[in-house]
Amino acid sequence: WPSAPAKHVLTGHRQPVTAVAFHPVYSLLATASEDATVRVYEADAGAFERQLRGHTMAVTAVAWACGGHMLASASADLAIKLWDSSADGDFSCLKTLRGHEHTVSTLGFVDRGEGDEVLVSGSRDETMKLWDPKTGFCTGTLRKPDGLGWVRCLDVSPGGAYVAAGSATHQVTIWALGADKQACVATLVGHEHVIESVAFAQGRVSPALLAGGEGGEAELKDAPAAAAAEAGDAATAAVHVVSGSRDGTLRIWDALDGLCLAVLRGHANWVRSVAWHPGLKCVLSCGDDRTLRVYDLKSRRCARTINDAHEHFVSCLAMHPTLPLLATGGVDRATRVWALE
Repeated sequence: WPSAPAKHVLTGHRQPVTAVAFHPVYSLLATASEDATVRVYEADAGAFERQLRGHTMAVTAVAWACGGHMLASASADLAIKLWDSSADGDFSCLKTLRGHEHTVSTLGFVDRGEGDEVLVSGSRDETMKLWDPKTGFCTGTLRKPDGLGWVRCLDVSPGGAYVAAGSATHQVTIWALGADKQACVATLVGHEHVIESVAFAQGRVSPALLAGGEGGEAELKDAPAAAAAEAGDAATAAVHVVSGSRDGTLRIWDALDGLCLAVLRGHANWVRSVAWHPGLKCVLSCGDDRTLRVYDLKSRRCARTINDAHEHFVSCLAMHPTLPLLATGGVDRATRVWALE
């Protein structure tokens, strides 16, 4: 668990920090800001590495490719940029992807194996788009007939079988990403305000921790197909999602069955970002009440609260997949790196 004070306070951005993302292998940390730049730090040492310029408006999201050889950034300038972060790369801009008609809010990479990757983006234009990072071409657009709403956040399931998207319609939609066909298989209903963050558990959560549903509804679009996909593909074994909302709550969902398994309360303001602890026994969150919180799934209570984690709203967080490091970004323009006990 994180403990105060922060290990490092990283400065340099001239406007609020909007997103943070750890390299999948090394302790590199990418940060995005409303100042239209991306900054890269060596998080463990707290050292600044470089600044990436090219966007003309606020940068809203950053995401590393599955092998860490590429960094993607999204912006209110409607563009997505791909940066070379390979071992012999210099973080030069490889490609600029255009196709969204409004702010691009969120990004995620899908690993299809054997070097084949897909980039997924979500936008205020109420669509998600699939991109081939090698060519820069858009290979598909995901939308709902009744409107997807402003896609605020997304996350990719382990194995890349599903994408969860949170939107301004107060709903989380689960999309199956087949090689030839993509479809919405469930809509998770229960939050009472905009969804700001979603995250898939990166493994199988113990059923004992999440026994019994609580306070949610689900609209299943194609439950038999989803169940068949789960039975036929081991990559779909991890199907639990946590969502954070402006209603001040977190919800734990069974993504395929569409059931709300737990409602976690404690924040006194908007929840801005959520993440699973690698041990899958707790989830972490941050929000506009300036706190960083750890929720124990067994008790379904807040087990640790770090008050005044930032001097202003805490807008984003990320956990390193293997190293005991947590990063948070805030409206105070700072990024804080926390050591995990």
